[in-house]
Amino acid sequence: MTEAPSLVRRSLLALLIAMIAGGFVWFTHRSMMQESLSPDSLALWRGARIVLDGGNPYDVATWHTMPAGDSDPEAWREAIEPLYYPLPALIVWAPFALGSFLAGSIAFCSLGAFACAFALSRGGLHRVWLCGGVPFIVALRFGQWSTWLVAAAALPLLGFLLPAKPNLGLPLFLARPSRVATASAFALVAVSMMVMPSWPVAWYAAITGPFRETVPHPMPVTQFAGAGVLLLLALLRWRRPEGRLIALMACVPQLPFWADQLPLATVAESRREVIWSVVAGHIAFLAWFAFARKVEMYVPVMAPYALAGTYLPALFMVLRRPNVGPVPGWLERQVGLLPTWLRGDAPPTLRA
Repeated sequence: MTEAPSLVRRSLLALLIAMIAGGFVWFTHRSMMQESLSPDSLALWRGARIVLDGGNPYDVATWHTMPAGDSDPEAWREAIEPLYYPLPALIVWAPFALGSFLAGSIAFCSLGAFACAFALSRGGLHRVWLCGGVPFIVALRFGQWSTWLVAAAALPLLGFLLPAKPNLGLPLFLARPSRVATASAFALVAVSMMVMPSWPVAWYAAITGPFRETVPHPMPVTQFAGAGVLLLLALLRWRRPEGRLIALMACVPQLPFWADQLPLATVAESRREVIWSVVAGHIAFLAWFAFARKVEMYVPVMAPYALAGTYLPALFMVLRRPNVGPVPGWLERQVGLLPTWLRGDAPPTLRA
């Protein structure tokens, strides 16, 4: 049996990943700003600054106004859309918004990379190679939440981060529920309600407005001309957290642009599966680059490549595993009504 890696080795490797991530974010975000492009983290920085100033980040007039004396005025030039993130995301981002955008984004992404790599390495140092996959790289390029959410799913103490991006946080929580994660998530939501009680209504209005048409967030089960429903085959492994994760993520709206699909990388366990996962993602990305990258509506065109390069390898891996895993006692008593091929079994250590 392979010895679990030590905390020191895991921490040092995660620190190396974080340093590389910081350099990558500095270069890419600086270049994007020089070209008048906006990383997704810019909206988080801007929204957090408004909250720190006592304003309403969901108010259009406030969102388009730059406070006097701002330390990074160039970062406000792309304020052309409403805010699509829930208030808990801005509260978490507040410490990163105390300085300039670039400094805050580098810190946010670097710490997220560290947490993600550290969480992945719990299953073996070889799993850190998943940080070389397309979803991880794209998440850093755009300053996305995905790295933090992967860490929160594995480390319950970080469970308060799950409400920051609820469309991904909910499947991750339901796949591996935890009382600690539940308590910390509710605590952050409670704080956000004290800061701005009306934010859920304002946020819902933002995400159901023009955003729905301009930046589609489809459910993967509806994609591939209906064939996406086959992703629900993951329910054949419903006892396993990774089986539940695939099925649940396939049923929530998400941006099919790689970063939102990063949690699926956690399905890979062995060295061979890690290689499959990373290589499949790069092949799908290169296929998009070769055949479809010049299409103007690049997000919808990217969808089949991003989804196929992440969901299909994960589904293939989980279906190769037995439907074995612990479930609550009340559920264990009920599944006796299911056919044997679907019922699965508890782990040997939990059998009577």
